[in-house]
Amino acid sequence: MKVIVYGTLKKGGKLSSYLDDSEFIIDTVVTGFKMYDSKSGFPFAVKTDEDDDWIWGEKYDVHSGTLRTLDLVESVHLGLYKRIDLREMKPKLKEPTYIYVSTLSKMSSFGLIPEEIEGGVWKV
Repeated sequence: MKVIVYGTLKKGGKLSSYLDDSEFIIDTVVTGFKMYDSKSGFPFAVKTDEDDDWIWGEKYDVHSGTLRTLDLVESVHLGLYKRIDLREMKPKLKEPTYIYVSTLSKMSSFGLIPEEIEGGVWKV
């Protein structure tokens, strides 16, 4: 299965070691999302469904164990992030391709004051 990462899990990011056993496929643009800086050392993506909104990320082939680890790293169990399958938005994708997203209200509930990242690129 595939996962797209766009922040601290990217090559050179502080959490990139979680993908050491995964195969990097390609740098990619994902439309229908905006990226925000949490102001706490990590970004998050918000689904917008607008093709004019996009973020840059890296696509990896991962094992199911790695995906479960990423769920923990991304605090899915706490509700900070949600893992979604991009096939819901992009039916041309033939296999599961996941991305972690949040919402402005969810991040605010954790006491974060996010700011939009113009250009959709998190600088590692």
